[in-house]
Order: sequence, then structure tokens, then C-alpha cells
Amino acid sequence: MHLALVLAALLWQSWHTSGIVHDRGTPVFTVNSRPYFVYGAAFFYERTPVAQWRGDLERYRAMGINTIDLYLIWNWHEPDAHTIDFTGRTNPQRNLAKLLTIIHQLGFKVIVRPGPVIRNEWRNGGYPDWLLERPEYNMPLHDVLEGRYPATATLQNAHADAAANEWLHNPVHLQYTSKWLHDVLTEIAPWSRDVIAIALDDDQGAYLDNDTYPAPHWHAYINWLKAQVQHTVGSRVPLFINTYQMKVTASTPVWAWGNWYQSDAYRIGDHDIAQLAFSFGLLQTQTGVPVMSSEFQAGWLQGANETTPRPAAPENTTIALHKMLQMGMRGVVNFPVQDTRNPAGYEAPWANWFYGWDAALHVDGNPSPRYAPTAAFGALVRRYGALLATMEPQVDRAIAWRGDADQTIAQLQQCRALALTCRVYDPRYQPAPRVTGRSSTGGLRDAALLVTPGGTRAILDIFNPDLGERDTARTSIIIGTQRFAIPPLHLAPGNAVDIPLGFTPPPASIMKPLPHATPLPVAWRKVLPNEAIAYELDVFHDEMPTYVLDNGIVRVVVSANAGARSFIYEDDRTRKNYFNTIGAARDGTESMFDTPASERDYIAAYTHPTPAGTFNRPYSCHIDQTGTRAALTCGYTAPDFGYEPVTFTKTFDLAPGTDVFTVTWPDMNGSGRTARYERGEIWRSGTEQGVPQGAATPNPSATAAWPYDSTLHPPLRR
Repeated sequence: MHLALVLAALLWQSWHTSGIVHDRGTPVFTVNSRPYFVYGAAFFYERTPVAQWRGDLERYRAMGINTIDLYLIWNWHEPDAHTIDFTGRTNPQRNLAKLLTIIHQLGFKVIVRPGPVIRNEWRNGGYPDWLLERPEYNMPLHDVLEGRYPATATLQNAHADAAANEWLHNPVHLQYTSKWLHDVLTEIAPWSRDVIAIALDDDQGAYLDNDTYPAPHWHAYINWLKAQVQHTVGSRVPLFINTYQMKVTASTPVWAWGNWYQSDAYRIGDHDIAQLAFSFGLLQTQTGVPVMSSEFQAGWLQGANETTPRPAAPENTTIALHKMLQMGMRGVVNFPVQDTRNPAGYEAPWANWFYGWDAALHVDGNPSPRYAPTAAFGALVRRYGALLATMEPQVDRAIAWRGDADQTIAQLQQCRALALTCRVYDPRYQPAPRVTGRSSTGGLRDAALLVTPGGTRAILDIFNPDLGERDTARTSIIIGTQRFAIPPLHLAPGNAVDIPLGFTPPPASIMKPLPHATPLPVAWRKVLPNEAIAYELDVFHDEMPTYVLDNGIVRVVVSANAGARSFIYEDDRTRKNYFNTIGAARDGTESMFDTPASERDYIAAYTHPTPAGTFNRPYSCHIDQTGTRAALTCGYTAPDFGYEPVTFTKTFDLAPGTDVFTVTWPDMNGSGRTARYERGEIWRSGTEQGVPQGAATPNPSATAAWPYDSTLHPPLRR
């Protein structure tokens, strides 16, 4: 072991993969000494069956992805105080060595995000619950068991300096975080040459109204995290924080990369374009580093009680990516490029079992409507990436950032209306940039002229955000002493065009066809006529305890660690499923046991959309097989719903020859409540009142019908 640690240290000490060089004042991100445009994708290996890893990553590569963004989640790899697993011995989806080997073989570069906090709609924000239960964290047990983010991390959203002070004065956090960062970064040392950047924590420095400036404690905490990482990897690896509209971005102790997600509009309009321009304008105020986007999605995730992600037009991806490019972006991470599914019990209480974003690839790896615009930008990066990595927008007007968001947004909107390319700068940290004083795009709106440091080569990037087609007039563009004629252009709605100027473009690379995804097989047992059986089966290929009740007519699947919920109630013949990703047979505790949001959850307005109940608690289940009738009884004892522990019990029952199954929540007298399911319909027996302590109430709203084919692993779009 000592030899392995020495070898790991040597590997990091010899690291020289990426860096920032300056070409005539332009910062250029390089990999292996060559300009590199990051076109990345978050890969949630913890949410993806191991058998899909290689195939999914091959599909990422086919769509132009060159960099894989990995969250290395602390509580996933260290599930208890006595277990740390990077090899998959406790769960194959923890096999980090296997994953990094595949990534290397496919030729990707890697961004790693080791935390310690990983928000990501993941249980406890990726922080170990066995630590959060200690008194140093001052976090209610109920919040810990529900899987809420660490209390200090929720304070960070509005009071970053105070949250940093809490972290710095928590010796347990400092001790164990230092150890975790050392352990995980040592583990990935054999693949260190693939790593191009490392993130410090998650969502640090975010929000204009947050106290991130001057913020002495926050700066001290970021510098402490920086020191812990550099103790293992050395001082040359680029470090960054991922943030959103930081108050004084230029003051950050490390490189700030930006997060941006679309609003709730179906199609990107003036509001989203203005917010995007402002967000990237703040990133422009940093000195000596390129503008990078750490998280991007033209949409939003599926909520706890939502059956599908929020709809968003596929062309939003094109509009947003090209606007970002025009704001100087030299790298972007798609968050995510594929929809995935949470391992049972690991989602946060406001998240869905299905981690759905309406992303470019479905859960099974096959394309969605968002695939085409995502792959189109990948083709652009393949063709021009090395050149784009060196280019900056030609600046027509400078805007000084003095802390007034409304004024700056208005100025950026005026620039767009006048077909001017504007750059935001912070006079406290930067001199004003050199400007043309005229439209460098020849009056073309929603366009920018991207120019190399020498000014000899350029790309005119233009997009059409309108609902209708756009025709542009003939114009000309001046680059140095050269004038280039731009012919009239015809742009379809949501389309973009890139015109090379001053050089012969390289041939367009032929995009490889997207490899078709083959569904993972499920070894259902054969059922004899007039029989109902129950058995345990790893239905979702995630090594979580999952049980099947089947009578040859219908099949019910129960996920024990997801609060003994059922996500599949399907017709055996047609595979039509009548449940959705919220999960049926959910224990709702709103009638007696649900507690109000705690004072230590500082983002409760966001994190308490519905009562959580025991939806992500680990139930213990046993099979009851009586003759030809199958039943499954599951129980969980909760220590946090009253003065004494409360035991929740439910029994699933399926008889032969019927499409009906029932779930019963007994009370202390042996009666209780029963939910009856028949092809998507539900009948309840029992009363709402008088549910004795120790019984849980079902949540009928969790049974809305939403068909999908479980053989491909839910959900598929229809």
C-alpha cells in the first residue's frame, strides 16, 4: 500500500496535461500543449448500469463530446464509516478504476469534481450521513435521514461567508474532508494524465445577492480546499469553482466557471438571452483565464412529483450554445447529455427517481429530439475546436461592471439591438478592453466576429432565435486591412451558421452514426398458469434489493431501498406500465408524522415541495409465498418521527388469474388501509381519520398512469 501511495504521488508530480498560455494577451486553454475547446458531458456513472458504461460513452463520443465530467461522490464511495469502495466490491457502479479505464480507452479527457459537497439532487448532497449525524454539524436527524443537503451547505446559498466560517470551525469536517480528497485523488492517480481540471466543492460563490465579496471566510475556505487538493495533485492542475452570477467574479480565489440553465419558457426568448449574456459577461471580468461553462442545459430537471421533465424546444440548445460562444465561451459541459435513473434511495427528497432533463439521449442511450442540436455543436467543435479555443469576440463596446445588474443587463440588451458585440469588464481588476466603436459584424444582429490573437483569421458566428425564418442583407466585414463580403443569408428558426474568414476551413469531419443502444436483459422467471410467484431480482442492474410479484398476467416490481415503492406495474404480454417514476405505494406521512421544515434547512422553500415521508428509506422485505398466492411484506423503523421509533409496514399481495394487486398498511389492531390497483385505477378502503401511530398512509397521487417499456428501463418518450 505504501508503494502504491508513492507511485500515485509520483504520477501527480509528473502531471503536465493542461494549462493556460497567453497568446498576445489572449488566454488559451491547452491540453498536451495544443489549444483545446472543451465540449464536455457530465457522466453519472452512479446512475448508470455498469453494462451500459462503454456503450453510452461511445454514443457520447459519436456526438462530438471530447471531455467527460465526473462527480466523484463521497457518500457513494464511502457508504459507511468502515467502508471505502473504488473497485466495485460493494456495488459494481462504484468501480471507478473500470470507469476511468474505459474513458481512457475511448480517448476522452476528464474533469473531476470530488466535492466534498455534491448537490446534484443526490442524497445528503453527497456528504456521508454517518458524519452528518455527529453533533458538530448541528443538523436535525430528520433532515439527515430524509437525505437533505448538509445544513451548512444550504446556508451557503445566501450567506456564503457565514457558511464558510461554519465549515472552517468544524474540525470533523476539516479532518474527514482532507482525508476524502486525498483518498479519491490518490485513487485516480493512474489516470491523472487524462485529467484537465478539478472542481472545488459545488456551486460555490453563486448568486448576486450572496455575501461572496469581500467575504474573508469564504476566500479562506476556498483556499483551504485548494490547499487540500494541491497537497495530492501539486500546484499545476487547473482548479475551478462552478458558480452562477457571482457578485464580484474577478475576486474569486480560483478560476470561476459558469452554470446556466434555461428558464421555464418553452422556447428561449429575449429574457433568457439577456440573462445568459449577463451571466457570461460576469465571467468575462476575470483576468487571464478563458470563459468556461461548467454546467449547461436548455431545460430543467424532472421534479419530485412530476411525471416528465419540463418541456423545452430542442432548438434552444443551438440558440444558447451559440450565444455563449459569442460571449467568449471556450468550453462547455452539458449537464447532462443523457437522462439517467437514481439508484434506489439515493435521490434527494425534492428529486425524482428518474433523473430526467429531456437531454440529448434517453435513459437507454437512444437519441431524443435534443440530440441533433447537441451533436451539431459537437461537429462544429470537431471542425474548428482548436481554432475556436484561441479566438475571442471582436469587442465593439465595453461595459463596466459596478454591481448594478439591471443597468448592465439593459446595456447588453442595447448592444444586441444595435448589432454590437459588447464585453463586460470590472474596473477594479481590469483595464477597459480595446473596442472598435462600430459593429464588427457589419450590422448583423445575433452575431459575433470571433478573431484569433493575430487578427488574421476569424469566424463569423450568427444564429436565429426567432420563431420565423430570418433573411439577412448583403454586408461586409473588416478584419485588419482586409474586407470580406458576406452574402445574404437565410436562417431557419433556431438555426446557426459559422462562416470562416481569412483562411481555408478544414474539411468537415464525417460524424459517425450514433451506435444503437441494446437494452439490458432482465431475467424474469417463468410463471405457470394459475400461479403467482414472488422473488428477488436485480431488475434495474444497480445491485439494489428489488422484488418481483408476477402471475403471468401482470408484474409488480418493488424497490426496497426506495421506501418500498413500486415503479413498475405492467402487463406481462404488452409490457405496458401503469406506474410512473414518482413511484406508487409511497408512504405519505403528512397526516401525522411529517415535520415542518427545520430551521437549519436554509433553502426549505425549494427543498420541501411535498412531504417526503419515507420515500427513500431502506425497507427490509421478506417474501410470503402461500400456495399459489404471492405476497411481499416490507418494514422500516424510523427513529425521527416521534418520541419513540415508529415502524412502517406494508404488504403487497398478488393472486393468480387477476390483474389486481393490493397494498395494505396495517395498524396496531391488525386492520388499517388498503390500496387496490387494477390496470392504472385505484380504489382505497379504510378511512382517512384514525390512522394509529405506527401506520403510514398511501399517497394516491403517486399512481398517475404513464406508460413506458420496462424492458428498455424507464422511461421512453412516446
